[in-house]
Amino acid sequence: MQPEDMILVSVDDHLVEPPNLFDGRLPPKYADAAPRVIRRPAGSERTAGATLGTMSAKLDV
Repeated sequence: MQPEDMILVSVDDHLVEPPNLFDGRLPPKYADAAPRVIRRPAGSERTAGATLGTMSAKLDV
């Protein structure tokens, strides 16, 4: 097989959601647990909120 006959498929791609994806989209009782990005005064960012596993436990599904 020649290199020009090969198909390259990336298996390490990532989706990056917008930092405000959940803002205003969840019922008020879940708003505090919503995933979000918090910007620190120095300009750095950190994530906050529940992970999918802990959030699904709160949803009673």
